[in-house]
Amino acid sequence: MKNEVKHTAHSSYRCEYHVVFAPKYRRKVIYKTLRKDVIEIIKKLVKK
Repeated sequence: MKNEVKHTAHSSYRCEYHVVFAPKYRRKVIYKTLRKDVIEIIKKLVKK
């Protein structure tokens, strides 16, 4: 199912990643502990 192409009336797409954005009040908590890990993961994804 990973390569499944989905269709709407005007486009076709294949979703490979699930991106989660943290609300403003949670960012400080998350980024204090995970900042380096998040940066490395994003860099790896961008290179692909």
